[in-house]
Amino acid sequence: MAAASMLVNVTHIDDSVRGRQGPCVYFWGSTHDRSLYLTMELYLESIRQHLESKVPPMNLSELDSNEMFCVLINHRWHRVTVPELKLNRTGMLEVYCVDSGKTHTVPLIFLRTLDIPGYEAENIRDCPPLASKFILADAVAPFGLGTHTRQWSDLAMTFLKIHVENVIWKAIPMAMYGEHQGVRLFDSNNQLLASALVQQGLGVAAQSYHEALAMCETMEKQPSFMKPAFYSYPVMKLFPAGCTSLSFPLRPNFAIPSAQQNLPDVSTRTYVTNNLPLKERYDVVVTHISEGPFKFFVRMKRETRNLQEIRKHLDSIAPTPFQGTPLGSACIAVSPSDKLFHRGLITGMKDFGTPSCKYSVFFVDIGTQIPIDRALIYDIPDELLVPCLCAYRVSLFGVENISKLDGLNQIFAALVNKESDLQAEVEDDEGQQISLYISGRSICDMLAAIYSNLQDNSPNSSMTSNSTLLLSTVAVPFSVVQMPPLNLAAEESLFVSVAGTSGYFFGQLEEIRLPNSRTGFGLKDLNDMADELKNAYSTQANPPLLYAGSESRLGHHGVVIWEEDGVYYRVRVTKEMENEVEILFIDFGNTIVVPRNTILSPIKSLTRFCHPPYGIHCKLEEGVTLPSQKWKHLIVDRWIKVKIGRCVEGIYSVTFTSDLGNGIIATKIQNALSRPNAVETVNTQKKQTESAVLESVAKILTSIPISDDRLIKSSNNGNFSVTIKNSPCINEKISETTVIETDKRLSQPAFIESDLPRDLLKIDGVSNQDIVETEAKEMLEPEILPQTSEMEPLSKEPEFSSKVIPGPVSTCTTIPQQSSSVGNEIPKVLNQEEKQELTGNLPAVKSDIESATQELQEVNDAPGRLRPLTSHQQQLSYPEQVDVPINQQVEVVYVNNPSSFYLQLLESCTVLEQLGTNLNAVYSDESKPSIADLKVGSACVVQYEEDKGWYRGKILKFCDPHGATVLFVDYGNTQLAPVEQIKSIDEEFMKLPPLAYHCRLDGVDASCDWTVEEKKKFEGRTMTKLFSATFTLRDSEGKYPVRLVEETKKANIAINEEFGAPNFTNIPPPSSGYTSRSVPDKPISVVVSCCVNPFRFYLSPNDDRYQNQLEELEKFYSSLSPNDLHEYQPSLGLPCVARFTEDGRYYRSQILSIVDDIADILFVDYGNQQKTHLSELKRITPCFMEFPQMTWQCKLKGVKKSSPICPDFQKHIDTCFATNEELSALFHATSSGENDGVFEVDLAVPKIGDASQYLIEKNVVERVSLEADVELGAQDVNFAPQQIISTNAITLCFKSPAEFWVQFDPSSVNDLMARLDKLALDPQFLNKKDFIPSVGKPCLAFYEVDKRWYRAKVEAVKEDCVTICYVDYGNSCDVKSCDLRGLPNEFAQQPALGFKCCQDGFENFSESASKIFEEIVMDLESFSVKFLKLVDGVLCVRLSHGESDVGELCSSVKTQPLQEEEPVKSGAVVSASAVSADEVFVDGHVANPLILESPNVSVDHEVPQELVAVSSVNSVMVDESITNPVEVEVVYAPSPGQFWVQLKKDQEELIKMEADISGDYSKNSDSLKIKTKPTVGQIYGVLHPLYESWFRAQIKEVYDDDTADVFFVDYGDSFKAPFVNICTLGNLFADIPVFAVRCSLNKPLIEWSEAAVNKFVTDCTGKVSRAVFGAKENGLQFVESLHVGDDNKNIFDLLVGL
Repeated sequence: MAAASMLVNVTHIDDSVRGRQGPCVYFWGSTHDRSLYLTMELYLESIRQHLESKVPPMNLSELDSNEMFCVLINHRWHRVTVPELKLNRTGMLEVYCVDSGKTHTVPLIFLRTLDIPGYEAENIRDCPPLASKFILADAVAPFGLGTHTRQWSDLAMTFLKIHVENVIWKAIPMAMYGEHQGVRLFDSNNQLLASALVQQGLGVAAQSYHEALAMCETMEKQPSFMKPAFYSYPVMKLFPAGCTSLSFPLRPNFAIPSAQQNLPDVSTRTYVTNNLPLKERYDVVVTHISEGPFKFFVRMKRETRNLQEIRKHLDSIAPTPFQGTPLGSACIAVSPSDKLFHRGLITGMKDFGTPSCKYSVFFVDIGTQIPIDRALIYDIPDELLVPCLCAYRVSLFGVENISKLDGLNQIFAALVNKESDLQAEVEDDEGQQISLYISGRSICDMLAAIYSNLQDNSPNSSMTSNSTLLLSTVAVPFSVVQMPPLNLAAEESLFVSVAGTSGYFFGQLEEIRLPNSRTGFGLKDLNDMADELKNAYSTQANPPLLYAGSESRLGHHGVVIWEEDGVYYRVRVTKEMENEVEILFIDFGNTIVVPRNTILSPIKSLTRFCHPPYGIHCKLEEGVTLPSQKWKHLIVDRWIKVKIGRCVEGIYSVTFTSDLGNGIIATKIQNALSRPNAVETVNTQKKQTESAVLESVAKILTSIPISDDRLIKSSNNGNFSVTIKNSPCINEKISETTVIETDKRLSQPAFIESDLPRDLLKIDGVSNQDIVETEAKEMLEPEILPQTSEMEPLSKEPEFSSKVIPGPVSTCTTIPQQSSSVGNEIPKVLNQEEKQELTGNLPAVKSDIESATQELQEVNDAPGRLRPLTSHQQQLSYPEQVDVPINQQVEVVYVNNPSSFYLQLLESCTVLEQLGTNLNAVYSDESKPSIADLKVGSACVVQYEEDKGWYRGKILKFCDPHGATVLFVDYGNTQLAPVEQIKSIDEEFMKLPPLAYHCRLDGVDASCDWTVEEKKKFEGRTMTKLFSATFTLRDSEGKYPVRLVEETKKANIAINEEFGAPNFTNIPPPSSGYTSRSVPDKPISVVVSCCVNPFRFYLSPNDDRYQNQLEELEKFYSSLSPNDLHEYQPSLGLPCVARFTEDGRYYRSQILSIVDDIADILFVDYGNQQKTHLSELKRITPCFMEFPQMTWQCKLKGVKKSSPICPDFQKHIDTCFATNEELSALFHATSSGENDGVFEVDLAVPKIGDASQYLIEKNVVERVSLEADVELGAQDVNFAPQQIISTNAITLCFKSPAEFWVQFDPSSVNDLMARLDKLALDPQFLNKKDFIPSVGKPCLAFYEVDKRWYRAKVEAVKEDCVTICYVDYGNSCDVKSCDLRGLPNEFAQQPALGFKCCQDGFENFSESASKIFEEIVMDLESFSVKFLKLVDGVLCVRLSHGESDVGELCSSVKTQPLQEEEPVKSGAVVSASAVSADEVFVDGHVANPLILESPNVSVDHEVPQELVAVSSVNSVMVDESITNPVEVEVVYAPSPGQFWVQLKKDQEELIKMEADISGDYSKNSDSLKIKTKPTVGQIYGVLHPLYESWFRAQIKEVYDDDTADVFFVDYGDSFKAPFVNICTLGNLFADIPVFAVRCSLNKPLIEWSEAAVNKFVTDCTGKVSRAVFGAKENGLQFVESLHVGDDNKNIFDLLVGL
């Protein structure tokens, strides 16, 4: 049996209707190794650019059903076939993925044919399908209830999809069933899959079932060496040392993860299923519509009573947290839609193991499937498993006949949702198809009538009233990209809803006006629009989604419903990620990230959707230097009046007007700017504001008497009326507050006061006017900060808030406290406003405390809230404290000693204040009874002796019959209280967990016996101060070990270290990387530590020289606490220490990449990689950097990937690299800096020999031919005298009439260049940098000007460069050796296409005649060449055009004396325009030197030139001798991967040159303008369309509309310019090298996010920076570091994580 077993990776379970109906389970799987899948993915990715640029087939007639295609599915390309060349009912094409077995329907435009050149496409076409269809043996489907047919249930299919798909199974082949192989599947523990189906009641045993069970027993009884290996990889050293304790063999990290784990536990607790009754009609209700009439759920009304019983039971149970196996388990869960419990089935998980983990729950009595937080899922009692499921999944019978009806799904939903009189009848039990009836009429017939009416094209045809009504309710989506602009007044009143960084905010307009319209829309219209959106979308069962396909919707507008308030809002997509998008609420100004499938498309029935946004983004022109948090506190939720300035990129510059409300804010800003920081001494000198505007506005307030009863008016001077909508955001519940003030006071609001904006509260009859006066008094009175360290009664505490709260007030930091255990003096605590000013860096996260605050404010339970039913009063206890996030801002509120103290989170201030207010309001009532039954541990409410306030407590012990010791759970101190001061706590105050966290200092001996002096020192050091705290998990005593850091202006001080914790803060990050072991020049013994493929594997010498150091590293880092030596400055390439997840040991590592909070790290001493959270990285100490890394990254020398793919690819690789034996390796020397850290080796394997030769024989790799063997084909110069050898020749390199090069067939050159351009797209070609130049050796050379590769031959090898000749053109230049590649054989067979020639009779040419000859030849589009003779390998020829012989025309030429000009450099090309001022005489008459002129030479590629006066200019070559860093200015920056800089030292020369160019063109612009089309590749003077000045530019493309694309060579930007703005460029300017250097931050190139691009452009463009230049390849200058700004920060560090 072992010989017959195989491994099958199950890729797809057939859960289609047809697949369910058969008795057997059909599935697709692969018996191939996973590496073959990865190779296929790499091939598909390599041709992605070709596929995406290729035009899709226009119709099905272009396709062949037997052909292989590629299809884009979920942003990835897949190999598919088309089973049937026919579009389905929705106009989609059904395709079959040959590598997974899945069937998809896609638009035709997503399909691409594979007629693409190259071996990648050939392999993709020829490789057989990687998935085969199988049939599961030993189990069959059960009979349906009351039927005689077998059918798999939804639960069975769900079980198979979850537990079987994407898992590797041991398969025993059985008999063939038709065309498909039957297999018996076992897991890694030899457990039969069929037995799981049978035991769960999901399937029944087949005839072979007992035989299969006996096989299981036989397999278990066999000795281990006889059991078939589940994965046949031998043990090999792949991962860090210390893995030796693992008993199972480790596999290469490119193999399929083997199923070493057991089959997931299958829950034995399942629901009872039922089928719809046959042969009768019955009343039903549609509960959920998934895919219109093709898939929906119904419930029989006769089962309403059963559902009511289930509901009654659900409402009465006391739920217990879910403890079962997640996937496939039955449960009860709270539905987000109605907040009630429902029966469910867990069908999936996302982000398992993280705080954001969500389960996908299928509500079995409804049919919906929703992601649910784990906290809302509970165990289901056994009695709730008994009632049958109440939702039946069905489809509409006959729907295929009307599938082409536009809006079918919406019409169907409108029909069934509004009708309560629905009846159903089963038509096809196997297909689960039913007929639906409304008042006896078939819905299918009604849909058919609508479809028939739509088919009638007669203009006079009328539809039935029913169909017209239905069609009017169909949501027709449309696209909205641009909103109408706003018509703003010079001054506007704004309500600030969102504030950004200091000075920036979003203001809602009091009224908006459309352009060219006097009609205004106020905030009431915004509310009306919200109502319209709700009415439009809430009536749609399946409203259209904005992301209905895979195309981008960046910049498009849509609609979202905010779950917190159920309100619909307009949004715009501002950023797209893989599955989520960032959206901007255009009427409120804030942004959030949401899943794509939650954004709805606009629909045409909306009348208000296209109104302009009801607000604008603003920037206050006055300099605001406040911290962001303080700025937000001062400006948000306030009305201001501003003058509207210029709008730049959607942000308006605004200034304050002279308005009372503005004066209040301006004064607050001034006071805040001048107010001393609360953590500094009171005598700190106040800062003075720099804004004269703010000061002048603030003075207005001082001139207004306090008794003035004026209010802030709107611009129309009407009654004061405001509508405030708090913007929807993650952290706050949306609420709407309307405050209307006419001539009377405000009415009492009907909701919780804390929801109101602070400045608009009305409490105890205090009106808006009173609040304005109160604030005015605040602004005029000097602010007094508490200076005493003694605790004062709360009633004496100064009040800094204008908010009036009745009764006793408790601030966040005012705690009920006895005399301290150390002394009676307690430092004065911070007041509420001071604390808010110190929270500028708190993260805006939604904590459990904030969530509980909303529940606390809802004093009365909402209808339908579930409560456990009990017959007696239970002992109440507080909820368990949830583990807090790692890093928090905290305050120490009570101290016993450094091993026992209490903290409060700073973000809980508001919660404590609200809690204290509510407690005092409720328990000030003396009739409130005292607690009846004192029990230790019971929650209660206690009156604090010193301020008589009421606080939450917990009873610790009884002291006498009339009192107890109580712990104040929100503060940490205790008090002995009499019974009359201890009262029963209401349930509404039990929802919050205790807000004081019991802590100890991390890293300090917890058992230390602290002295009184030490306790006093700790109390004085910590009380009333703010700290940054790093929490770890609670210890066995319930205390949180914390690290407290005091952040001051000078330094961050760790409190733990002052009390005995070790000091790790002074260890800097490594300044350089790991050192490498020297490479031996003789064969050595090595072992393979990690293997990816033959082109990437890691070798280490067979010695243990540094093993002791690695063991010391593990011992040292294992002894640290979780907070010690955290790497808080992660960056690419940084050495660090990380824990290997397989064995839990620490190893030296290096960061390869960072995405979000996850780093991809390399274990440098072993070669394997792992993804690790940034919080788990440790700072490496210098002692562990002293020894080199243990491995060399290698590749086999002289081989490349084989084509086609070898089916046993992985098997042969394992034979060489997975032997776990000593190998012999010979390392080959490479040029310095050219190996990129990868060494080429010859590897000798025991019993095999040379690994390269073995893999070549097995067709895994191919031998790479050596470039030294390549010879360029010889030119054929065997011409007859007087033979016309070309009539279409051109010359592109001209030195003199005695030496120029001619292309006899330019089209052949164009074809050759097209082939070379395709080769340049191959990454393997670009990365192969092993060419060793020698004189006469052919090669491919990179030409920097046009970024293309040309055939060349080496002429000389210099110390720092190589001189080459471009053999198809004739010119020579110097290039770097890194810009040379070996010439492939396929390009060497064709001889050089440039022939060296001389003009017959050139010795008789004068200098002027020679110049005229050059101009004529270079300007001719083509000419004829007559061969005369061969002289020393040079063709002696005569050139002619038409009937004119060029040589005869120039043989007797004399000219007038020429003005002195700059000498023409050797090899330069001079255009005709450069000598147009000369008058040429022929035979005594003035002659036009361009008499033979024809259109300029036009070729589709650049001519590589070393120095060309007009057609090219020199590129700036960064002087390698220059001292880094060098000052540069980024002048153009599309992205960090490509930008242009100018050297600061050259800018003065650039300015002078541009002034000279502009001066020349201003004098002679008409004479210098081009007369014909410009030549592609040549340099001209071009008028910049934005700056309206003349600059040098290169022509990139010429169009028929007399325009051209131009590239400004000195700056890097490109534009389209008309011919009238293009002038010829003189030689003087063409000889000056370009001033812009094309640069890139990264090597190799990566894709930068939009946030990184924006950050780079903002911080770098137009600013002087300091750059360190690195290598330069293919014309791209790499920048190793770029320091920007006054603080000289490296832009690499600023872009990390973006």
